[in-house]
Amino acid sequence: MAMTDHDALVALNHAYGDAVRLGVVDGADAWAATWTDDGVWVLPGRHVEGREAILAAWRTALGKYHRVIQLYLAPAFDVQGDRASGRVPLVELVDEGDGRRSMMAGHYDDGYRRTGLGWKFASRVLTITYRGPADLSGLFFDP
Repeated sequence: MAMTDHDALVALNHAYGDAVRLGVVDGADAWAATWTDDGVWVLPGRHVEGREAILAAWRTALGKYHRVIQLYLAPAFDVQGDRASGRVPLVELVDEGDGRRSMMAGHYDDGYRRTGLGWKFASRVLTITYRGPADLSGLFFDP
């Protein structure tokens, strides 16, 4: 069965999330492979450019936690030839390793580029709409 661009972009997001689940030891190579060499990753308060710098930032961020699981929800994509954009909602469940657990909800606004190895992230911009305990007693943010 042939994979559509939509299917390939969903698979890219799932590969990203699966690499997060695997963590910095087992998932780093797979996670880095989802990015273009000149990718841009924008998180609240942080702007990182280039795959190697993005990977270093990811290792530092993810290394603070025992386990992180990302759940991706109903994405929307707009494909224009070898470039695409998308909005991908997600929920992130975090085991902080010290008995504390938390969650984050938000979405990524993505830019994608088709490469010889398939679709890759050219940019990801994270917007957080909730961060705090899993009982939802934390902070909700206006989009």
